[in-house]
Amino acid sequence: MGWSEEIFRSDTPGLTSQGSQTSWSQSELTAGLMSPLHQTRSGQRVIGAGPMSLPLELQWPEWSACRSKQFAHRFEQSAHRFEQSAHRSKQSAHRSKQFACRFEQSAHRSEQSAHRFEQSACRFEKSARRVEQSAHRSEWSAHRTEQSAYRPSRLLGLLSKQGALLTKQEQSVPARSAG
Repeated sequence: MGWSEEIFRSDTPGLTSQGSQTSWSQSELTAGLMSPLHQTRSGQRVIGAGPMSLPLELQWPEWSACRSKQFAHRFEQSAHRFEQSAHRSKQSAHRSKQFACRFEQSAHRSEQSAHRFEQSACRFEKSARRVEQSAHRSEWSAHRTEQSAYRPSRLLGLLSKQGALLTKQEQSVPARSAG
């Protein structure tokens, strides 16, 4: 059996369901009337060229091989998509890790800032106490100054009153004659 007879063997020799010729003799193929088996641009397997070309129905081994090839291609595409998905997941995990790190740093800076604010508030409180104490001392000092200024003038006032009284008394009392 030649290769052409093996390829084009069918259940109804001579015709397809469309009524086209399905087998050719070796002499017809070699005489150049038709080109041997080839694929069109769309990937369909045909025999002949131009308007004389006829599509071939795939035999079981060819169909099985074709299906296996398709499955392998789909599996390869699926594996590629899975690989891309894994890569995206890895990138996402990396970004999440970076975000967590930045969040942790931010929290640490906030904690430090709060600590500095607390220290600043403590210093402000101490400073306010010192100002209050200083104001209290100034007030006390002013009070003492006022008191010390008041005492001498009061004393002088009392002394001058006493002096005036004594003078009055001396004038009102008649001078006694000796004797």
